[in-house]
Amino acid sequence: MVKNRPTRRYVNKGLASTALLAASGSSCARVDRPNILLIVSDDLGTQLGCYGDKIAHTPTIDQLARDGVRFVNAYVTQSSCSSSRSSILTGLYPHQNGQTGLANHGYKLRAGVPLLPNLLHDRGYFTSAIGKLHVIAQEEWAFDHNISQNVAVRTRDVNFVLTEMNKALDKATTAKKPFFIQLSLFDPHRPYESTSQGLPIKTYTKDDVEPFRFSYLGDGINEDVAGFYTALSRADAITAETLNLLRDRNILKNTLIIFLGDHGPPFWRAKTTCYESGIRIPLIFSMPGSLPSGMVVNELVSTISLLPTLLDFAGSTDKPPLNWTTPSLLPLLTNTAKNWSDILFAEFTAHAKTLYLPQRAVRRGRHKLILSAKKGTRDVRHIGTIGAKTARKIAYGAHSGTHQYASVHRLALDPPRFQLFDLVDDPYEAGNLATSDQYANVITELEGLILSWQQETNDPLLAEFHPS
Repeated sequence: MVKNRPTRRYVNKGLASTALLAASGSSCARVDRPNILLIVSDDLGTQLGCYGDKIAHTPTIDQLARDGVRFVNAYVTQSSCSSSRSSILTGLYPHQNGQTGLANHGYKLRAGVPLLPNLLHDRGYFTSAIGKLHVIAQEEWAFDHNISQNVAVRTRDVNFVLTEMNKALDKATTAKKPFFIQLSLFDPHRPYESTSQGLPIKTYTKDDVEPFRFSYLGDGINEDVAGFYTALSRADAITAETLNLLRDRNILKNTLIIFLGDHGPPFWRAKTTCYESGIRIPLIFSMPGSLPSGMVVNELVSTISLLPTLLDFAGSTDKPPLNWTTPSLLPLLTNTAKNWSDILFAEFTAHAKTLYLPQRAVRRGRHKLILSAKKGTRDVRHIGTIGAKTARKIAYGAHSGTHQYASVHRLALDPPRFQLFDLVDDPYEAGNLATSDQYANVITELEGLILSWQQETNDPLLAEFHPS
């Protein structure tokens, strides 16, 4: 057990029951029980202009960041669609809530876990889901307007999105309630389409892009990279039209906009991994006049904090269910946070049935440790999804002695028990420092943090990581 570890507790700053407190020292107004629009972009990491990407054309999302609060070090709990979204909707890690793999492969939430729309519905919000939900609950979802079944690809159609948004807003107006809408955009998920209903205006070819530096797979995937950026450009355009709709209805100023990705892109060494390119995402809060504009937050934050944060915005002073150990982001948003933890956890258990690869990860400051269980079913074809053909060639001997060869074996074929990275000197996680005795104490300390966290959160796979 690690001693003197920062206690991670739910922090409810006691918002007035019907008001959002303005940022300290600002001239922001207070807004009673704001509307909430949560926009989740599928398979999107930090490939945005406001996060420094020079290729992405994302003017609307970049403007959201300029008008609001941008979290530089935001992370999902697991880089797999269902598991990541389950943490957003429950405030719990996947190994706590049960959604440890894809919903369409039989994984589902345990009975009795908290559900974000249900909690907000109980607090007087009109609730709506538009687009992919991809989480199976044993309880009934309390959505007043639920358009989430078999419609994922349809969110590439701007007319579909605006039609359903208008329906939800009309119902909320009739009910005389503030709304919570989760709008899940399928872009930039595969398969890629060049245009849909004339969007995006800007499309990419393989000559416009370059390989993602984190993948180490070279030029062979440029067409896929171009498809990714084209799809992302459409997501930005549909976000713009959605915000215009709120503006036209004169409700944008009373609406908290939250934009994030559900995990990194579907490329080798990103999606379905514990690497930075898989678990680090964009996270933006925007509500000009009520939250600071142009603010950048550097602290480590996780999407498990979204549920308690939104309950704070909804004016809840109730005791949080299930003894949450996750803090609300409200102190960071209002610039009142003190002693924020520099420790953050993530995990991976499964994706499809052919990809069961239990890992637990911790980041503290500049160092990150990935701990792999001894058991696992690894099919190289299903890790990262794009670039797998190249990865298979590497796995069977191509590029021996290169970063490409090492990354394939480390990720898919023979992951070591420990992978340690210095994220300042090695942001793309090319070299495993765990092979050096110089870092033995760092590994011991970080492994102790993982063990303590697993014990606190009742990780059912604890014995697989720490066999007696």
